[in-house]
Amino acid sequence: MPDPYFTAADLRFTTISECTAAELALLSLHVVTQYPRDGKKHPERSLEWLFSHGLPHLRTQDYNYQAPHQIYIAFDTSERIVDVAGVVPDDRGVAEQLGLFKTDPYYFGFLGGHRVHHDLRGRGIGTLMVQHRIERVQDFVNNMLRAPAAVYAFLTNEISARLLSQAQFENLGLKYIEDSEGEEYVYRRLIVPTA
Repeated sequence: MPDPYFTAADLRFTTISECTAAELALLSLHVVTQYPRDGKKHPERSLEWLFSHGLPHLRTQDYNYQAPHQIYIAFDTSERIVDVAGVVPDDRGVAEQLGLFKTDPYYFGFLGGHRVHHDLRGRGIGTLMVQHRIERVQDFVNNMLRAPAAVYAFLTNEISARLLSQAQFENLGLKYIEDSEGEEYVYRRLIVPTA
């Protein structure tokens, strides 16, 4: 019998800036055990990125990481970290490189990649993380911005592509991404005020 899918009731979401010291220690363990050690993607670099982009006192970039620009963490009911992903203004300079600040008057940021726990992949956690981040942006658009916001994603993974298509993102095609030294699919979703 296949493992059951997760529902929103099975997960607790928080942001890295709201984590306790014990949760930050769990995050470090999650990154070291769940992130790949190939090419540029060393766990230590990933952990440095998460902390520098998610904790105000360690921030190394000149970004305004106020909600919903955050690093989001999902815990299951046993308080195990099951996914880590972000909403970031311009990670890796990709938005600037592609000219999104100039060509898209609604540019807001993009969804960073997931790190779903290896043992729990294919059970709906990634879908729930995408939904949670979109909901946070929607709340911000409705209550603070009161104007449309365009959210992007850059990826090569077919599973993530299906997930984004289901979440009403439009595939804008392949673009060369300098930092990746290759092409990635660019996805965009315009989030408009509903309240």
